[in-house]
Amino acid sequence: MTWITGLAPAVGQEGATTWPSAALPSTGYFVSRSTRGDHLTIDAGHHGFLNGGHAHADALAVTLTVRGLPFLIDPGTACYTIDPALRDRFRSTRYHNTITIDGRSQSIPAGPFHWHSAAHATALDWRHDKDADVFEGAHDGYAPLRHQRSVHSRPGSWIIVDRLLGTGSHQAEAHWHIDPSWQTTRTGPRTVRARHDDGVTLWILSLRDECELFHGSGEEDLGWYAPLYGPLVPTSVVRIRRAATAPFDFVTVIVETQAEPTLEEISGAAAIEGAIRFSLDVAGGVETVVCARQPRQPGDGTSDGFDRHTMSVERVRQQCAE
Repeated sequence: MTWITGLAPAVGQEGATTWPSAALPSTGYFVSRSTRGDHLTIDAGHHGFLNGGHAHADALAVTLTVRGLPFLIDPGTACYTIDPALRDRFRSTRYHNTITIDGRSQSIPAGPFHWHSAAHATALDWRHDKDADVFEGAHDGYAPLRHQRSVHSRPGSWIIVDRLLGTGSHQAEAHWHIDPSWQTTRTGPRTVRARHDDGVTLWILSLRDECELFHGSGEEDLGWYAPLYGPLVPTSVVRIRRAATAPFDFVTVIVETQAEPTLEEISGAAAIEGAIRFSLDVAGGVETVVCARQPRQPGDGTSDGFDRHTMSVERVRQQCAE
């Protein structure tokens, strides 16, 4: 497996240095960057150092900065020993931008600095070109089920495909934790708008499943952020649920645009078995997107037991007629 590891910054048109997208396999982090200040980080590493005392249950979690503005965040730590329930809540899977299965975390804590079980993530693919970055990884925290995540990242548009591989009926939940500097509104069953005082507008779109929006909720214990050790700040979190028989998948799209976009599945049109095909309609044009799982070639030097597939993404943009 070949990773992009070059880390020399480039000099932009105005003389500012811009670090490129890069894979950091020794740490398990994969970073997608753009020259306009977008910065997506994916955690595909092992569960902490030694006993993972300071680790969180965050395998395959992402954080996202858009135009230099933090958007998807890690909610923080809050505390260590003074409040065991709060300690466990802030290091749980549902307090990170990743997937819970059947209401449980990927890793199960045992006291404030130990774990009964720990999930370990594996990067299956990383590709970088001038237009986009593509990542795919999986983790073993729900064995014998597997959570496999694919991320397609390009400036102003991010596609995240989550797959639950296995058998039986299960409920998956994605949580998207948003920095408190954004004002969020649920504009439709599958759409959440986030506006920043700087004038940037982002949308979280779910392909098939409803979006729930929480803000400092006591009933669900969601929508809280610890910017420092101790204080809690109310913020927004979007939850997307899907109950189905495995294997199944669901799709989340984050896009920057002022006008409300639409995301619709195109049924019966995918040429590859198991592919997902949908249209993303934003101001000025419509994209047709196909996400398909393609077999990897054998002999890549890995033996982690994960499904050797990667995501092939085709995006065709058609400009709207004047």
